[in-house]
Amino acid sequence: MKLLITSNIPEKIYDELNKNFEITYHDSNVPLKKEEIIEKIKGQDALLCPLSDKIDKDVIDAGDCLKIIANYGAGFDNIDISYAREKGIVVSNAPAPASAIHTNRFCITICKNT
Repeated sequence: MKLLITSNIPEKIYDELNKNFEITYHDSNVPLKKEEIIEKIKGQDALLCPLSDKIDKDVIDAGDCLKIIANYGAGFDNIDISYAREKGIVVSNAPAPASAIHTNRFCITICKNT
């Protein structure tokens, strides 16, 4: 299973995710441009992104294998949730590090069952 992480995350969470995913990791707090996310999301099963990333129709359509989008932070204002649902993509969030580990397990379950 392939996971795109678009921003720097705590090492502990990265290590946990790395046990179950082939990760493409943007290890920086400098946000990716929309075009960069569109290029990197191709072939990915899951996306873990911060609230600063705008995940709109164009990004979702580029995620040809996408099954889940998980925000690293509280809220979903940055994601076109309606469009994601139309495409059968689950949207989740992980507002705290402990939640991120639970989201990891949720991602694995979703990816394995679709």
